[in-house]
Amino acid sequence: MTTEQRKLVSVVFADVVGSTAFGSDNDPEAVRSVMGSYFERMKAIAETHGGTVEKFIGDAVMVVFGVPRLHDDDAERAVRAALAMRDAMRDLNAELGVSLAARIGVNSGEAVAGSATERQFLVTGDAVNVAARLQQGAEADEVVVGALTESLTRSAIEYAERAPVAAKGKAEPIRAFRAIRPRSAVPEQARGLPAMRAQLVGRQRELRLLLDTFERVRTERRAHLFTLVGNAGIGKSRLVGEVLARVASAGGARVLRGRCLPYGAGITYWPLMEIVRDDAGIAPDDDRDTALAKLDHRAVELIGATSPSVRNRLAAMLGQRTVEEAIPEVRASEVSDEIAWAVREYLVAAAREPLVVVVDDLQWAERAVFEIVEGVAERAEDAPLLLLCVARPTLLETHPGWAAGRANAATITLDALSADETTTLISRLLDVDDLPEDLRARVVARSEGNPLFCEEFLRMLIDEGRVVRVEDRWRAAAGAADVRVPESIHTLLAARLDGLGDDERRVVQVASIVGERFAASELRALAPDLDLAPALVGLRRAGIVLEDRETREPGHYRFKHLLMRDVAYAGLSKAARADLHEAFARELERSVGDRREEYAEIVAYHAERAFALSVEVRAPRTVIEPRARVVLDRALELGERARRRQDPGLIRPHAAAATAALAALGSTARAEDRLAVQLLQASEQLLTMAYREAEASFTAAAGLADDLGRNDLSARARLGAAGAYVWSAESSAEVQALLRNTEEAARLFREIGDTGSEIECGLLALDADWASGDLPRLLENGRILRERAREIGDAARELLLCARLAPAAHQDGQRELAREYAERADALVAQLGARVPAWLRVMRCGMLRAAGDVVAALTCYETLARDGRVERDPTLELPYLRGGAELNAIERRSYAEGAAFADRGLELSVRTGERWNRAELTGTRAICTAASGDIAGAERQLADAYALADRGDVFAVAYITHCKARVLELAGRSAEAEATYRDSDAQYARSGFTRGIWHAQVLLDLAQFLADHDQPAEAQRRLTEAEALLMSQTGERAARIAKLRERIVGASARR
Repeated sequence: MTTEQRKLVSVVFADVVGSTAFGSDNDPEAVRSVMGSYFERMKAIAETHGGTVEKFIGDAVMVVFGVPRLHDDDAERAVRAALAMRDAMRDLNAELGVSLAARIGVNSGEAVAGSATERQFLVTGDAVNVAARLQQGAEADEVVVGALTESLTRSAIEYAERAPVAAKGKAEPIRAFRAIRPRSAVPEQARGLPAMRAQLVGRQRELRLLLDTFERVRTERRAHLFTLVGNAGIGKSRLVGEVLARVASAGGARVLRGRCLPYGAGITYWPLMEIVRDDAGIAPDDDRDTALAKLDHRAVELIGATSPSVRNRLAAMLGQRTVEEAIPEVRASEVSDEIAWAVREYLVAAAREPLVVVVDDLQWAERAVFEIVEGVAERAEDAPLLLLCVARPTLLETHPGWAAGRANAATITLDALSADETTTLISRLLDVDDLPEDLRARVVARSEGNPLFCEEFLRMLIDEGRVVRVEDRWRAAAGAADVRVPESIHTLLAARLDGLGDDERRVVQVASIVGERFAASELRALAPDLDLAPALVGLRRAGIVLEDRETREPGHYRFKHLLMRDVAYAGLSKAARADLHEAFARELERSVGDRREEYAEIVAYHAERAFALSVEVRAPRTVIEPRARVVLDRALELGERARRRQDPGLIRPHAAAATAALAALGSTARAEDRLAVQLLQASEQLLTMAYREAEASFTAAAGLADDLGRNDLSARARLGAAGAYVWSAESSAEVQALLRNTEEAARLFREIGDTGSEIECGLLALDADWASGDLPRLLENGRILRERAREIGDAARELLLCARLAPAAHQDGQRELAREYAERADALVAQLGARVPAWLRVMRCGMLRAAGDVVAALTCYETLARDGRVERDPTLELPYLRGGAELNAIERRSYAEGAAFADRGLELSVRTGERWNRAELTGTRAICTAASGDIAGAERQLADAYALADRGDVFAVAYITHCKARVLELAGRSAEAEATYRDSDAQYARSGFTRGIWHAQVLLDLAQFLADHDQPAEAQRRLTEAEALLMSQTGERAARIAKLRERIVGASARR
């Protein structure tokens, strides 16, 4: 029966420098005596630190930490022992009158451990070999450690950079660090309790599945989204920690980690911000310029020439720059999508080498985080990236379709341990194996398979003296069987916290305000009277808090489990919570310096909690009103940021907080406060697609602004109302209302000298010109706006105008002008570090379509749609669905394929609330319905399409008339069909779209219809008109025209 097992160990190799020369110059007995003293001293140091001397090899000694028993700080013990060995050489030289030095290597990793009787083969594996190579590469009196050891001990040991160690048998040099000294003379080592960490019990299948998934990710270079779901305390973090330790020990991947905060809505991008900061090396105490420089350096390193566009968007996400500073060319409605794109591009680039990205507590994530994570999984399918999400079961309740239907995604639920597994766990925790059987059975039953319950119950027994240390074992004391087993994990944790000393209990309560992770400096700021150092030592000894090694900063701690934070927080009175939240908001704002924007949402959360709790306990108005004022000001500020980002999940809580604060202020609120809240509420309605309500709220806000003489806010309100009409207008009268609002807003902006916003109004009004079919007017108005943008040096708005004017010029038949606008837009994209606007990207597919290459056009649209799905941008996906429907139904007459495209397009249009494509999609669907034989259904769809176009949309009316002609043709009503084709031709001819591809398409259909009905001369004339509009053609349309021309010529000859 084998006794071998795999363990994460730390290995020390120490060798004597100068022993060869010493041996040649001295008597063998003297040499033996000196080396014997050396080995005895090294053995004593190793055993003092808890290591096992495995063997002596010549002048070298090998020590293993983690065998026969693991400790949670084995790596730290190993490095401390190595440093002690180095320092001991000075005393040894003085005692023996010699001049010897040590060179030492330390490495951590997974190894195979045998039994204690197999003395020469106790541990084997690459971790041992690397430790030996590090020792061989060390200088005299140098302690060299491997990368994993350094990462495990950097908070306890001071390190310096050094060159990698070239090692025989290794393709690449080994990354190494020079250990300098311990950060503290005596390690703050808990007396056994924080080491209560048994080997994994009952999780072998899940562990194997996760490790196998990572191995596939690494070898196949294919991204995978893995979601681990389980109740609090069930062992998710323990399992993930085991996986990451094994991955790291194999040198298999970098790890980045971010956590979603339990603050409800508001901290939208926090886990992604943590991940980017970690990867870019941005420290909490970096000032704004330093943080920006680090982000810029990392973006260039990862992405190269296109890094400015990614960097600018990430800077806006991190709050290092405002949206207006970072991405001025991006319209407000597109900011969230642009940030999502940048995060995806960054992580995909970071995954050129194997990368594990862990997102903790996904159940608290905002919608944007879910979309970005799924988008990364799709975008990075060819990258070695494991996205490991950890969540509680509420995730599956609130997002039942999470990661569903993806080939590269898996979700598993971590179930409770069985009774046998729970019994095994209790036995393994600190080797407490002699609990009275009745007590053990009650713990097993009450824990319901929750490992945290078992661990904390045993800690409680130790705290109460019912389990005691006898030599090197834990034993049940008299009376252990009489203890009451708590009803739940919450009552158990509450009992443990209640048993703490006064200072310790107060520390955990103050820390609970900060969150799961906290710094000693933050606790001092909130409770300067506390004797903090001994309290923290006691809490670590009790296993309530742990040193937070993930932060890589000394003096940072975390609760051992988030439930402990929750229980500690619940133990505070609401009034005390309110005071502490207020104090922490002030302290955090002070400490972050010029990176205030980056932490604004967290500061606002604590201010809002202070206010809300004060209201709940009916605090005096002298307390509530100042807190309400702070909340109102912050909610308005962050609500404006959310509006600029067009983030509905972010704006909603700020609108609610502002509304509550305004109500609390009552008669003391200023009229300007009421106006600002009205505008914020209107913006929330606009973002949540309540367009009618938004239009009414913006109109009311404009009236309030007029009464106060605030032209700036009146202009903004009218521009908001116009934005609501863009999406909701259903009649020509409402289109005119859109124009009136933009014109009045432009006038007001002009009066206050805000030329940029005035241009923004004109840009919005161009949509009305498009709808009315007045392309010449659109091009002239756009030209004037562009000149004004250039005059004031507003490159961002010039880019938006060029992107809007290029497709308009193309539709107007001015191909050279369209090319000029497109080239200028490309130059501005490069200048600004921007992305190509959607209008321009769609136009490039439209140019392929206009040239007749239907296959290339569909491929281009499909690429756009794929980007749109990844970026969650329907303005990129809808052109593919609409174009696919039209090309199949009208050009190819492949009606089943056309119907599929049209149905998907209509579903997306309705779901997103957009109306600019719905009428045309409905008309196209009518053709497909008629082709299936359902003429009555097609006629109903045509009526719906005309109703949708009843807002002065000239193009939509002409296009639907074309669809109606095809429906009549399919119905066999030839005379009506011919008249309707001619009607559509006339409608296009009267509009600004007379020189566009859609007009040419009607003429082609009419020519074919006339040829089919023995009118070759008229058919030839119409074909000639179509060719004049289309100019040179390729692909399927060129073939169709050639075939039609041949048919007309043949018919003419027969006549």
